[in-house]
Amino acid sequence: MRNRTLDMVKAICAYAVVLLHVHFPGNAGIIANVLARFAVPVFFMVSGYFCFRGDDTEFIRTGKKIRHVLKLMLVAFPVCCLWELIQNHIDGASQKEWLEA
Repeated sequence: MRNRTLDMVKAICAYAVVLLHVHFPGNAGIIANVLARFAVPVFFMVSGYFCFRGDDTEFIRTGKKIRHVLKLMLVAFPVCCLWELIQNHIDGASQKEWLEA
């Protein structure tokens, strides 16, 4: 059975993570960043709650989740690298320097 309260907490954390990555100018940006810092630790706590079960299926579920995350990373990493290369090309930056960094 789903815990709707934890689903709402995860949704609030997702918006807070977006606030962490969007840089607003001035003091408002600093305050938004500080207030949104709760999101990542709460995500870890909620994920740990969902991974724990009273029966002996914890390791099976954890293995499936790890495989799922690895698949996502294998897709996301090349896409992000391609995006950065395109952005650097548009900005006129050196691709060689970016790859060396």
